[in-house]
Amino acid sequence: MALALDATLADVTPKHPATYYPPLIKRLNECASGHGSAYVRIGTDGSGTAPYYLISADEEGKQIFGAFDYGHPFTPSSDGTHWSTKPMGIHEVVALAVPYITSTA
Repeated sequence: MALALDATLADVTPKHPATYYPPLIKRLNECASGHGSAYVRIGTDGSGTAPYYLISADEEGKQIFGAFDYGHPFTPSSDGTHWSTKPMGIHEVVALAVPYITSTA
């Protein structure tokens, strides 16, 4: 079952969040370092257990940084119909990821 067109990471739970979020945050930081900001949209075709993500330097998604599958780059479709209409900023993603990536040692 496909996700809602405006789904974000706050709406889904990656199957392995402890390994899903670190490469995403790394890519968001790379984008923000080079462009000043970073936003992510998730792919809406799947179930949300390991959504692909599209990172852009602008909230509108016009300045594409890259598309990734667990941190591995790939070429996204050019029509844009497979991506959420709602972006999340880097700070929102980090806040969502903290419980999964914070060490309990």
